[in-house]
Parts: sequence; C-alpha cells; structure tokens
Amino acid sequence: MAEAVNGASVVCCFMTPEYENSPNCELELQHAQKLRKRIIPCMVSNRKIWKPSPSKWLDLITGSIIALDFSNTSEANILAKARELIDRIKNQPSTPATESPPQPVKLFEEIRQKYLRENRIKRMVNEEKTFPIEQSYINLAIVDAKDQQEKEKKLKEQDQKMKEREQQKDFNLEKQHGEIIGTYEEIYGHKTSIDVKNIFQQCKDQIKKVLILGRAGIGKSTFCQYVTYRWAKGEVWSEYELLILIRLRKLTSSRYPPGKKYSPINLLEKEYFPCEDLSAEQIQHFKELCKNHQVLWILDGYDEFAQNIPEQLEDVFKHVREAQHNILTSRPYAIKSSYGVKLEITGFTNDNIVKYVEQFFDQITKEINNDSSETQKLLRLLKSN
Repeated sequence: MAEAVNGASVVCCFMTPEYENSPNCELELQHAQKLRKRIIPCMVSNRKIWKPSPSKWLDLITGSIIALDFSNTSEANILAKARELIDRIKNQPSTPATESPPQPVKLFEEIRQKYLRENRIKRMVNEEKTFPIEQSYINLAIVDAKDQQEKEKKLKEQDQKMKEREQQKDFNLEKQHGEIIGTYEEIYGHKTSIDVKNIFQQCKDQIKKVLILGRAGIGKSTFCQYVTYRWAKGEVWSEYELLILIRLRKLTSSRYPPGKKYSPINLLEKEYFPCEDLSAEQIQHFKELCKNHQVLWILDGYDEFAQNIPEQLEDVFKHVREAQHNILTSRPYAIKSSYGVKLEITGFTNDNIVKYVEQFFDQITKEINNDSSETQKLLRLLKSN
C-alpha cells in the first residue's frame, strides 16, 4: 500500500462510509498527504444520505477540496465524471495549497489525528473487547466544602496513625482502605455537577489551572483520553490551538537522562515525535503558542509522580504547572500546591448505571447470537447437568 502511494502522481479516493471507517484507507490517504501527493476526492455515496463526518480524518484531508460527484450511477453521469476526473488528473496543480499545509499546522494535525484514533476503551472484564469512548461516563463535580482543608488534615493524620498501627501489628488493609474512602466521601459530600466543556469558567486567574481528583480506578486517565478526543473533534475548548497530554509516569530518568536542562519542547518531541526532529519553524511556532497561552497541557497521574520527580525535570514541570494553562489529575491528597479550581470525578450516576447495564447485556446478547455454535455447546452442557 505504501509503495503504491510512493510511486503515485495522483491519489483518487472514492468516499463511502466504509472508506471512512477503514483503518487501511485512513493510513493510505494520510501517507499520501504526508508525501504531498495530489489528492482528488470522489464522492460515491449520496450526500443527502452520507458525507464525511466533520473533524474526522477524511473530512480534515478532503474537506477543502472540491469532490467529484459519482453518486448518480447513470451511464451518462459516470462517463461525464470520468472525463472530468481525467481532466483533473492532467491539469490539477502539483502542490495545491489545500494539500500542503505549513509545517507547524501539519505537525499539530498529526497530534489531533492521534487523539481521534484513540477513540475506544478496553473493557475491564475482557480487554480484547472495546467500546466507543463516547460511551464512557465522565461525571465531574465542583469540590465545595467549607471545612475541606481541615478535614483533609484530619484524614492525613488518620492515615498516618493507620500506617503506624500496621507496623506494630497485623492490620486489615481492606478496613483501612474503607475508612479512608469513607472519610473522602465525607470531605467531598457537598458537590455541584459541572459539564466538561465548562470547567474553565470557574477559573478566575489569567493562567487557567484545574485539579481533577479521583480515587484509584475511577477514571482519571479515561477522562484525559475523553477530553483530548472531544477537543480533536472540535467539541470542546476550541480556544486552544493545541492540547498536549502528558502521562506523568513516563517522565523518568531513563527516558530523560540527567545532565540536560529540559524545556516544554523537549516534552513535546519525546512524547509525540520520538523518531523525528522538529524543524526550527515548528519549534518557533510552538514557542509562540505557549507564549500566547494557546496550549493546554493535561498532566495525568500526579500521585504517581510527586514522590519521585527527577531533578532534571523539576524546572520544566514547575514551569508548565505555573505558567501554562493546565489540567492536573491526581488521587486525593497527593498534591501540596494550591489549585484554585478543584473538581472530582464522581463515577456512575443512577442514570449511568441503568444505561451501562442495558448496553452491557445488549452487547452480550449480540455476541451470543453471533456465535450460535458456542450457544448450543453451553445449552447442551446445562442440559446434561
């Protein structure tokens, strides 16, 4: 596939829902765009019934190019459009502006496409099965307890006492965990729900900083995947030219060796472009975006990072947190510095539970119906016992 694109002068894509949903077609056309090949989109489906989805990969590549309409399958139309296609192949400029965006734009488009591809989540029970990220349940609430700090202090004291008791004698860890969780729920007992797209409305400072709290396993990393996907689709936070998701557990000395002063551009290169060097133009454009506060950093997993921050990364991490717009996720009480806006991932609502159960059993039913042989085996086993 890559060899065919490499040797082509023109790439004609015949657009249908199946074409848009094909990973191979996506890779092929993106490869053609990367090589600055001439692309001619041809619409096979009726536009009244289907057209490329806004902000998805196909629309991003072909949206600004006039497509040839092959949806009318009459012989006269097919012949006319075929002649028009031949003329386009012969006469179309070799490097139209719509197909060769400036390097910085192209660079950030690759990041956007990466987020769009990460559009599914693995099941907890069977990781071979996945479901769309849109079906995840991301519920946020504003932390709004007047005596929050005092209760947090008491919880830390309680946690320390439990550790001392554990050292002195055997102690039920499950009980300890349950008591901590109970106190956590008490601290954040008064909550006000908020939609993801509105979280920055709570920020009063020029540098927007939001802390997302959540217990282990409640979905902090899923939240990060969800918001980057929605940003890539153009559904949230369009004021930012670029979103950079950093999994903080990856910021280790083995990946960022000591003896060098690291900057935000180093984080971008290492986490997103480890196999290629950014051009001077791309680096300068990124610096300008950071200077103009058009970059939003999403820093995931502070609790895994806080106790072991490599010395060579302390300055750049401090700079991103204090001088750049950012969202920081953490388990409760791992963070010492003050964030003006604190939100909590609250897990399932009652409505979510109903929808989840319905979707789960609907999917299970489909899988059983699609494999009648396995169903019959199970039925025979049940009848024999």
